[in-house]
Amino acid sequence: MIHIKNREAWAFWPTGVCPGYGHNFGNQYINPEYNFDIKMNITFLGKYNDFGCIFSIMPRYISLNWHNENELYVNFNEGGHQYTKVDTNIKVNETFELTIGNKKDTKFYIKINDKEIFTNPTLGSFEDPHMMLGVDGFPCDMDNPSFAEYKLNSFKIFFNNNLIGDNNLENIIHYKSFDKTGNLNFLHRIGNKDDYDKNG
Repeated sequence: MIHIKNREAWAFWPTGVCPGYGHNFGNQYINPEYNFDIKMNITFLGKYNDFGCIFSIMPRYISLNWHNENELYVNFNEGGHQYTKVDTNIKVNETFELTIGNKKDTKFYIKINDKEIFTNPTLGSFEDPHMMLGVDGFPCDMDNPSFAEYKLNSFKIFFNNNLIGDNNLENIIHYKSFDKTGNLNFLHRIGNKDDYDKNG
């Protein structure tokens, strides 16, 4: 389990960390041309600002934002930010399954406990896709990031229904998880603006 919380967000961006070592990096499949599913088991604990960002896909900026137990929004950036309130509630201390996926030439979707809460005909294409977990962007570039707090109990990624990333979240080494598939589809903790300002 990884405890994602204020000033301790994580990222799924193996191509940005070790591009010369892997051959089946999962973040490269976050693209409308591919069939993929990212599955997370989460125990939600709350927010720190006006809203808590559960995840964001960059650089396109697609995010799931928790405002309170009755307000959950998807921000889908397609020609400008579009906020959609979804017909699902997440309560504090609730554990749920979150799926972010795409069917080639069909649709992009987000599910909670297998219920489809958001869909769009396309994910949209962009270079070097990556995910932030627990924050709405890179904290090192932001003065007031919108952190969420939750326990990440599992993180898996599937490409064409084949498991290509399965993180051991109990074995954290140098702020990185361990991908049991051997594909280096690990998570890593990311720094904050004042850390970079102080340490360079």
